[in-house]
Formats: sequence, structure tokens, C-alpha cells
Amino acid sequence: MNIINMNKVGVGESVLLTIHAKQIYSSERISVSAGETYLISAEPNQRWKDWLINTTPKGFFNPLAILAGLRLKRTPCFCLCGAYNENEKHLFAIGLDAQTTVPARQSSLSFFANDAIRHYDNNSGSIKIKVYRVR
Repeated sequence: MNIINMNKVGVGESVLLTIHAKQIYSSERISVSAGETYLISAEPNQRWKDWLINTTPKGFFNPLAILAGLRLKRTPCFCLCGAYNENEKHLFAIGLDAQTTVPARQSSLSFFANDAIRHYDNNSGSIKIKVYRVR
């Protein structure tokens, strides 16, 4: 069982989170409110592993994962992604960096490596990300 660590970030502040490749939703999360804007970034030299393949937060092309059903379609396997309210209908790609504005009725922001939902058991490693609140 994962212990959830919920962080609140003030305007102009940032927090560093560790995102584990094995977790369907990260145990380190951000408490958010509608209209807040965040800049999320990961250093390009970090690596995590999908079975035998080391990759960066940008991810890689994996036709087998596409066939197995990547969680976020048309996004590379193992691309760093975000999710609002741990809901598969509210996913977005981050890669090395992205800015996101929180939509209505969302209260948490978690992160994950884009993979087929049934294949997280062969993932390993972790990356660190910086979440900066713009407004």
C-alpha cells in the first residue's frame, strides 16, 4: 500500500517530487484548485526503466505498449504524464516540461509514467520533478 503525500504549493513557490515508475498514480501529489497554473519540469538526464529499456521522461516509441493500450493515447511510452483527481479521463502529457491550468472540479494532481495499465509490474526506477505554481 502506498502512503499518499499531498503537497500544497503557494504562488511563486515550488516543490520537488519523486515519481516512481511502478506507481499507476504517484504517491506524491499536489493539492490544487480550479484556475491555478503550474509549470512542471523534469531534468533530461534522469532515467527510469520499462522492463529492459532505460528512458528519459520524454519516453520512447514502443509498438507493443501501443497494442497493449497506453493510458494516454498518441503519447510516447514512459512519457511523464499528469492526472487530475486520479481519473483516466483527465490525463495530460508532460515529458520534460509542461504548463497546466487546473480545470473546474479538480482537487489533486498526480503523476505517472505512461504505460499500459496492466504492465506497471515490470517498471523500475524513479525521476524527480519540480512543480512550480505560476498563479
